[in-house]
Amino acid sequence: MRDPATGERIFPFTRKAQVIDVLRAGGRVVVASERPRLLELRDASGRIVPAHQQAITGACRDLAVEPETPCA
Repeated sequence: MRDPATGERIFPFTRKAQVIDVLRAGGRVVVASERPRLLELRDASGRIVPAHQQAITGACRDLAVEPETPCA
């Protein structure tokens, strides 16, 4: 994945601690609108933050966070 503003490569988060940091900074986890079995990590401004599914689910389990359904 590339940053639309700079064109730089963005490496996905692979650790649940990285995902927890985003969630504590106001991020959220939503169910992907196009693929309902996948979760998306979004930052406080609503942009998608690339992260591995295992890191997202692990962070949700640790913080007792339920994924939200995205708005259409």
